Amino acid sequence: MDYYKYWEDFVAQWYKDTDNAIMGWTNPDKEPAPLCNTHGGKKSSLYIPEPWWGNDGKQPLHSVVINFNPGGGGEQQERESIRKRSLYGGSYADGIVNLAGETGKKDDVWPKNTVWWHFTLRAKPVQSVLGLEPSLKSHLSVELIPWHTKDVKNVNYDVYLEHNIKAVYEHAICFAANESRRIVNDHLKNVVLLKTSGGFTKHLLQKLEEAHCCGYKIIAETNGGKGDYLEFSLDTWPGVRFISIWSRYAQNRFPVSQLKQIFTDLKIIK
Repeated sequence: MDYYKYWEDFVAQWYKDTDNAIMGWTNPDKEPAPLCNTHGGKKSSLYIPEPWWGNDGKQPLHSVVINFNPGGGGEQQERESIRKRSLYGGSYADGIVNLAGETGKKDDVWPKNTVWWHFTLRAKPVQSVLGLEPSLKSHLSVELIPWHTKDVKNVNYDVYLEHNIKAVYEHAICFAANESRRIVNDHLKNVVLLKTSGGFTKHLLQKLEEAHCCGYKIIAETNGGKGDYLEFSLDTWPGVRFISIWSRYAQNRFPVSQLKQIFTDLKIIK
């Protein structure tokens, strides 16, 4: 499957302002508005979906990380704002992601702020600890859910996740797993990192198994420290390692000071 093309078609359909139940995903605005954006009471479908960021499938790849979903959307990400500024141009990769650049700045300008976020909080910590030159073009962030919402710590996120679990598996998890096979360094080849807690990861795995998407096996697990991890495998992706990393102290960041030890324990750093 061409995962990049799937998401190109998804964003193209959103841009046309058609039905927000797009390509097998349920409408994120349907009551009880499972992903209703809390920014001014606006709906998630108003903002451009951001299913992935970074590597466009044409550049060498060094790291893959799965995230929950894009954060709260802003005015610059609204459909009409994108049209007025002549962004997009028919390609999510070329018109949005690639044109945004490599590192960006921490400010209110989108998509530069999104570039800064994925480079600073995802690509740089992972690649630096492995001795690689940090680059967003060699990193792929994949979102479990493509729609924006300010807070994933509520029942509505889980409602949407459960209603769309097969789409989450087929177009996010399989996307990340497939691309991990392209990774060119020996440390992370065939490795998918997840920035999710152990509790959420187990919940996700149970939902995947209940929906008959795949079976899973827990390989290794730690908990209660400043940097924790859970490694699991999926029977549908033999040879691919999935590793969730989290810390109650780091919130939505990787536990940077613990990453080297985590990677050493998992024999990513040999």
